[in-house]
Amino acid sequence: MPISFTQPSEVQVATSSNWIASNSAFDMRKIVMDQREAKVWGSQDITGLFDKLAGGKNYVANNFGRHIEEDRLHAVIHATGTTQAALGAVVYTLVAADTITSYPGVYDPYIAAGTTSTLVPVRVHETLVFPGDIRGKVTAVSTNTFTVTPTGSADLPTTISTDEIWSLGLSVYEGFEGDLTSNNWRENIVKWKSEIMVDMNKSTGTAMVQETWVSFTDPNSGKTMHSWWFKGQQNAFKQFNNYREMKWVLGEAVTNATTLATNYNAQYSQVSGLIPFAESFGNTPTYDLTTGMTLDDFQTIVIDNLNKNAGATENSLFESISFKKVIDSFIRIENMAGGIEYAAFNGKEDQYVNFGFKSFKVLDYTFHNKVYELFNNPTLAGAIGSRYRDFGFWVPMENNMYKVDGQTEKVDCPPMRVNYLKLGDNNREWRERLTGGAINAYTNAKDVAQIDFLSENSPQFFGSNRFGTIEGVNL
Repeated sequence: MPISFTQPSEVQVATSSNWIASNSAFDMRKIVMDQREAKVWGSQDITGLFDKLAGGKNYVANNFGRHIEEDRLHAVIHATGTTQAALGAVVYTLVAADTITSYPGVYDPYIAAGTTSTLVPVRVHETLVFPGDIRGKVTAVSTNTFTVTPTGSADLPTTISTDEIWSLGLSVYEGFEGDLTSNNWRENIVKWKSEIMVDMNKSTGTAMVQETWVSFTDPNSGKTMHSWWFKGQQNAFKQFNNYREMKWVLGEAVTNATTLATNYNAQYSQVSGLIPFAESFGNTPTYDLTTGMTLDDFQTIVIDNLNKNAGATENSLFESISFKKVIDSFIRIENMAGGIEYAAFNGKEDQYVNFGFKSFKVLDYTFHNKVYELFNNPTLAGAIGSRYRDFGFWVPMENNMYKVDGQTEKVDCPPMRVNYLKLGDNNREWRERLTGGAINAYTNAKDVAQIDFLSENSPQFFGSNRFGTIEGVNL
């Protein structure tokens, strides 16, 4: 009959000695106890994403940094304006996301806001194409507005903030002697800050010398040894690594400068993780939790984003189990008529059907399906009510950015890396420090030993246009 604890931690009553209780009710060292600890909660390990994708470590001499990324050559313009009768000129106002002062997410403008009117991504003498294939010539540009006169026989349209306007470039009339404005090129700066991540484990000296039945392998001798203290240290080590990866994925920078304690307000920084970065470029499509997803939906939701933003041709989808069900379901539906061949082994081998799909290819884009443990843990990001319960995100697996005339252009754009602070021999990638007097009067007379973990690091991501998230909502 199983022990009827409502939660597993109830057995871990605090004592002055062992890491786990040694009182009369639950003496874990009693001879009648099974000399094993059952792993009923699995490996409890969520790490692994960055081991696969980070592309190596990067040692830096500062706890902050930045890199520059190019902007698109041909920007789509979003502006609002009202049509004028009789082929009249229309003044259009740029929406906030198109101005130099409000580039989305983690990006900051390279040029100071409002320096000159040429920061508007429109120039005089450009031909613009409006919804409905209506053409117009730019005749004036101000700080955040531009004037367009129609070149055809149709009035320029009324536009809303989501309408897309694009340019055919500059052209002038015969005998032109006026001035031309330079191309409104801009670079984007991506910033990162490192975070000082810490954890610890403490045990009494008595517990450190008691031989109990939890085993570990001595790294020097290779022999199996037993100690609760090492059990506690091992769990603290694994938990610390889990916390690190959770921050690399979900971390957000500190923005509260009003009520946070002074030391934190002035000196505390948190890393900005993969999910906030992936969402910074606007690649945040949604799918309907009620109706699910079809192949056509996937092509519209994901592949259209990849096409629009020059994504990679090979991507990994890191998914919650709920989103993995959605993906597998629409693939099974597409293969409904003949996807499974029965009796293919002529009765000589066991027959089985694999209803899951590790990879699939659509419109020359390859996707690898990977269930990500962090989104499935019901006590963490997979909890009821958490936005990540029906969540997935895609990350580039290679450097193929574009396909032009059937040719693939190779570019140097790694997905991500992790920066660790290091200067000379002072390395803060990983530090373990043992303090206390429980071992040969190490630092003091107290009968306690403590191990401290510290890592100062920051993930760095490249090209948010190549990443994206997808989230299930009730549409």
